[in-house]
Amino acid sequence: MRKTVIRLFSLAMVLAMVLSAVAAADTYYNDPGTLPIVKEPTTLKVGMPVSQHINDYYTNYQTLKMQEDTGFTFEFDVYPSDEYLTKVELMIAAGGADLPDVLTGRSFSQQVIMSWADAGMIIPMTEYYDKLYYWGDTSLDLDPTLDIDYIKRYITSYDGEIYGEFSFNSTKNNQYSGSRLNIYRPWLKALDMEIPSSTDELYAYLIAVRDNDMNGNGDPTDEIPLSGYSDAVSNLRKFLMTPFVYTQNEYWTADDGVIGVCFNTEGWREGLKWVSKLYAENLIDPAYFTQDQNSLTAVCSQDPQVLGSYVRISTSNMAASDPDRYNYDRIEQLANSADPDAPVMTSVVPSLPSITALITCNCEVPEAAYMWLDYMSGYDMSVLTRYGVEGQEWDWIDVEATQAALKEFWENYEGGNWLVEFYGEDALPVVGTRFFSATSWGTMQDTWWGQMGPNVMTEELQQTFGQKIPETDIEKASYVNEYSARHQLEEAISLRDDSRIVAGLVYNEEEQEVITEYYTDIKNYVEEMWAAFVVGTQDINDDAVWEGYLNQLQRLNLDACIEATQSCYTRMNG
Repeated sequence: MRKTVIRLFSLAMVLAMVLSAVAAADTYYNDPGTLPIVKEPTTLKVGMPVSQHINDYYTNYQTLKMQEDTGFTFEFDVYPSDEYLTKVELMIAAGGADLPDVLTGRSFSQQVIMSWADAGMIIPMTEYYDKLYYWGDTSLDLDPTLDIDYIKRYITSYDGEIYGEFSFNSTKNNQYSGSRLNIYRPWLKALDMEIPSSTDELYAYLIAVRDNDMNGNGDPTDEIPLSGYSDAVSNLRKFLMTPFVYTQNEYWTADDGVIGVCFNTEGWREGLKWVSKLYAENLIDPAYFTQDQNSLTAVCSQDPQVLGSYVRISTSNMAASDPDRYNYDRIEQLANSADPDAPVMTSVVPSLPSITALITCNCEVPEAAYMWLDYMSGYDMSVLTRYGVEGQEWDWIDVEATQAALKEFWENYEGGNWLVEFYGEDALPVVGTRFFSATSWGTMQDTWWGQMGPNVMTEELQQTFGQKIPETDIEKASYVNEYSARHQLEEAISLRDDSRIVAGLVYNEEEQEVITEYYTDIKNYVEEMWAAFVVGTQDINDDAVWEGYLNQLQRLNLDACIEATQSCYTRMNG
């Protein structure tokens, strides 16, 4: 109750400031969509994290471009990226006098947002979205399924206010990458196998890798059928369990709008029996649960090759110059061989907007600050922050000539024919209208912010960046691999079932208290027991052990968490 009173008082004070500023708005900023934003030069102090690819915010081309366009001069408070929230919390605890005008460069959770809103340290932007929003639509309009009302659904806090500017990246690949197996194509071909599409087919491949000297070095024991690394255990769990029960982030299930969890079902138990069988038969690398990504990459790059498959979002952990990087094909989902009537499902993390910029109580020009953040979400700035400068990092291409050259390459490149054999002519690429050179991405540079701050990247925008004509052997291998991946992704998309997805939940205060108090402990217990069942320290086949597991979930207040989530889901989805 006390928190609610404090928040209402703080909100009243902030709203009074906002309404006062709105009344005077025409004295210092131009109409929405007009540049510059401010009529007179204005300084904004911006809090940003240290970036691994930006040399200097002050001299970066994107900064200079935004200053020229908007009329703002930016001053930067730069915080260590892993201490960003701590730095802000300390400033808030000290009264907030040192807070910059704007905080951006990272995503902010609803819990963090509401904590700072309760303290009166950040201002609501709801009215600004209604009156000043403009630039975001220049990006969202590329996708006819999107509009600002869809965005608001996921960025509005439980008190009805929107406290920040959003970023939105609707890359299809990212939605499916969290549940994916990369499988070594040369060994599939040597075994005369196709890419596995069911649990039995994957099992047969893993057995074949284990039992044959696939790398031909005379040692039949050095092959590893399936591996990964400790931070990707959740990826493995989603990939291997979803054939038996739909498994997504946070483990919620939705059946005709009724919320449950996957980890107390018979499907979960059957999935665990299968995964524990894989482990017991030495088909899953024991190092999976302890090694880091660097260790996995070292295994991927061994000569001779030892790894038959591994779970990761992509093969980009391997060096771009390593030919084996392009010898791995993706598997996005498996059918349940034990239940031929079961639907084939693919686990999805839907593209949802997130809050990536906040205006603090210290900002004297909050309307104009909002308009700058909105401008960052516009088409031109979104292209710049992701792809760089036209004629430098990217350029337009001759689409017709590129299509003809790629077709000629396809018909003559030895090693490309297998893809047509696998997928048919529909595997041939769709050429974009411009080409992106990633030479600056991931390296220190002075051109762009690399999506540090609000931006909107629709799938339609990203597909305009296409494939150049491959010249080197590595480029050719990458080209073939890329369109194998694209075909696999399209198949996954065809199996998507949005009615199963539970994501982007914005709990109210009472619901959040339940989830915060209980659900983290429940998830930790579930994941610990999943690993214990897999490696055999707990017997998934023992009915008494399984019953004890279910009883412990009840003792951890699972029913209360389901009830809170049902309330939130119903409110958001009707």
